[in-house]
Amino acid sequence: MQLEGLQIGSYRLLRLIGGGGMGDVYLAEDLRVNRQVAIKVIQTRASSYFDNGTTQDIMRLFQREVKAVITPTYCPSLTAVAAPSMV
Repeated sequence: MQLEGLQIGSYRLLRLIGGGGMGDVYLAEDLRVNRQVAIKVIQTRASSYFDNGTTQDIMRLFQREVKAVITPTYCPSLTAVAAPSMV
């Protein structure tokens, strides 16, 4: 699902830059500080990847992914933002 132009909190999605089993990654603008960031929008519907599609499973998997990529050697300035998905 294309979400360009959608605003989620203080982030405006600019364009799709990738996707995978959990969702899509968008180039976005952080409107508070006028900088570009990457936002992952987790698809909770129509996905057999998650066990019974429960929110708890989705958040657990997302948090595990965040811990895997937020390391000083991988990407020291990466920040995780979690918000309920409306898609």
